[in-house]
Amino acid sequence: MKKISTAKMKRQVAQAKKWTIGMDLGDRSSRYCVLDEHGEVIVEGSVAATQPAMEKLFGTMPRCRIAIETGCHSPWVSRQLHGFGHEVIVANPRNVRLIGEARAKTTGWTPGRWLAWPASIRIF
Repeated sequence: MKKISTAKMKRQVAQAKKWTIGMDLGDRSSRYCVLDEHGEVIVEGSVAATQPAMEKLFGTMPRCRIAIETGCHSPWVSRQLHGFGHEVIVANPRNVRLIGEARAKTTGWTPGRWLAWPASIRIF
């Protein structure tokens, strides 16, 4: 998949109608996947797992639905994203795993997409 630059993603913000983002939180960095209202991937990337980096990326986006897994970083990340006006879903890892196992493992989907896809169709 072709990587889209952050600058190009920011240009697309003005055209955004309803994005859904799945974010796999890590200790040092977090992987995310942005889907449009049709479930098509707009961009996949990573962001440092720090408050300033999250603010730089998600603070200027229009209101989105963002799904993250429960974990040690999910409390502060969910509070920060909610503070930016986003709808935040903290998903149970067991439910996400069941969804992932129900689909073919050969899809090559990233963990962020496994979170974004069910959130986009309101499974959780």
